[in-house]
Amino acid sequence: MRFHCRNLVLTLVLISLAGCGSSSQDVSQEQLAQMAGGKLADVVSVTGTVSIDGKPTAGINLYLHDKSNVRVRQTRTDAQGKYCWSTNVQCDGLEPGTYKITFRHIPVERDNESSEATDDLFKGRYSSARKSTYTLNVEASKPASGVDYDLKSK
Repeated sequence: MRFHCRNLVLTLVLISLAGCGSSSQDVSQEQLAQMAGGKLADVVSVTGTVSIDGKPTAGINLYLHDKSNVRVRQTRTDAQGKYCWSTNVQCDGLEPGTYKITFRHIPVERDNESSEATDDLFKGRYSSARKSTYTLNVEASKPASGVDYDLKSK
């Protein structure tokens, strides 16, 4: 996977801020841009739900691929099957463009207070960027909610 230095720096900043709670010292967009070494990407909010056979499902990883089929982002569905894309900060959205989407169903199993990811329950059926028929077109200044996907278990 290809990482850009700006994204790596931004990721490290966000990780260091995670769990800090709200305070008068929260980092502003301007401070984030300065820490990232430049202007933050202009993004558009994109959210939705992923279902399997019509049932919203937790534990589905969504992967976003560029025109060269390189993975550029990923997100995961929550307990209600909902997801949001993130670029600069959590759930802020994606840069405008056309992307391919792939999916893997990797539920987290809880056993004696430890978490362990299991194999893809889709058995690779939705994981090839080259073969994916799922695309996402993000238009500037047009937030998109309800970008839902209903995948088949078999």
